Amino acid sequence: YDRHGDFSHVNLAELDGPLSRVEVKEGDEAALVAFMLALTDERVKFDQAPFDHPQLFVPAGDGRQGVAESFIEIPAVGAGGRDEPLKPFLNLDPFNEQPLP
Repeated sequence: YDRHGDFSHVNLAELDGPLSRVEVKEGDEAALVAFMLALTDERVKFDQAPFDHPQLFVPAGDGRQGVAESFIEIPAVGAGGRDEPLKPFLNLDPFNEQPLP
């Protein structure tokens, strides 16, 4: 928000008015991260219904024709979910950008 998007220099005239006035000050980041984390539904973290899913295969190639496509399997998770929560993106601590143990 503080950068007004990744390409604000290109589309500054089209930015939403209130967004263009957002200013994140020193110390605001931790509160903003805590707020965003508070919005996470615990059922999502544990893949519990209604966020459970069947077995999925996600393409892991570049999609070019003639190149053998490989897939990453995401195992099925039933309505009861998983025992361990999903790890954060890139397994980074959202407060200090360091990998979690």
